Amino acid sequence: MLSDLEKFKDEVEKAKAPKRFRSALISCVDLREHLRDKMNNTGLIRKLVSHVLLVPIGFLVHNFAAKVNETSGIFDDKAVIDDLKILSSDLRLTYQSSIVYVGCGEDQTIGRVFPQADHVDSARFFVLAKYLLQKRRNYIRASASQLPHSDCSVDAVIIKALPIDVLDEAETAKELFRVLRPFGYLIIYLNDKTSQLVENLRENDIHFVSGITNKDTSRALFQKGLGK
Repeated sequence: MLSDLEKFKDEVEKAKAPKRFRSALISCVDLREHLRDKMNNTGLIRKLVSHVLLVPIGFLVHNFAAKVNETSGIFDDKAVIDDLKILSSDLRLTYQSSIVYVGCGEDQTIGRVFPQADHVDSARFFVLAKYLLQKRRNYIRASASQLPHSDCSVDAVIIKALPIDVLDEAETAKELFRVLRPFGYLIIYLNDKTSQLVENLRENDIHFVSGITNKDTSRALFQKGLGK
């Protein structure tokens, strides 16, 4: 039986992506696993050296994974894509709609449905990652509590892979209210539940409309201006 690592490498090998990126990703993953093994089974000095080397190797793994995913989509969240396609049709959100995606800098899932979306992330990791993200189309370095968009200018904000502590900030709810157009939508894909977020949104006239929870995904839909 294949291990999870072997399955991962097999999937990468079959991905429709340039071979140089696939080969680089597999090599970096193998090196990362080798360093992790050294950390667990060697002396103190080698453990420390391996620990230091894991940081840049981890960055390279994420970078090459993103490169492979750009053309193949093998790391996309398929459940979110399917749900968002149905939801966008129901809400009449199109390629002409003003969409803002707030979430993880490496996640390209939302862009598969809305390639025009502004991708906002505070890029709280080290400088090389920030540099690479800034080269991506539509990427904006900003925080959820300080969006660079004008008042009432956004049709929908989509949030995915945003830390709970950021979502729970009162300033985040105020900022979402500010940028959303009247009756604009807030779509949140969330693994963890947070009652503080719902309360903060309600206080800013953004109200829960519907949600789904299943084994593949969890999503909540809110709308601005439904009345307090």
